[in-house]
Amino acid sequence: MPVRKCTTMLAATIPVDYRTIVSAVPNYGYYLYLGLDEGSMGTLDALSAGVKTIVTDQGFHRDLASDLTHRFITFDELLSIFLGLAAERAQLSARAASLGWERCAKDYVKVWQAVSAGKSDQIPSLLNQAHRTSEVLDPRLANDRRQFALPV
Repeated sequence: MPVRKCTTMLAATIPVDYRTIVSAVPNYGYYLYLGLDEGSMGTLDALSAGVKTIVTDQGFHRDLASDLTHRFITFDELLSIFLGLAAERAQLSARAASLGWERCAKDYVKVWQAVSAGKSDQIPSLLNQAHRTSEVLDPRLANDRRQFALPV
């Protein structure tokens, strides 16, 4: 079956109007366009919705180059984009994994041990927040002994 006929049959069986499609675009994590033609108007919808893009470096997409998140022509370029996104996600997941309840509980134990030993001034370094010791969120807390932050 020719592609054009198959596409026409598919469009006839799925009644979706443009407004329905555009209302869904802001929910996309990424907009992916694989066509090697003059570009996709859907790219403009994605950009208008603030959605990150992965599109071919073809047609009018080249006019949008500075607004596009990722551009590619070859499979190797697309693969590199996907591998980069996967690595970014793995790195974020690894950081988030260290912020669980167990770590929070251990940090609270460190805080209370320091407070009970009269060593409240050591709390930022115990929580690896020594770089934040000079930060005071509110000047009224400048002399307050609770200037440390705990993960929530």
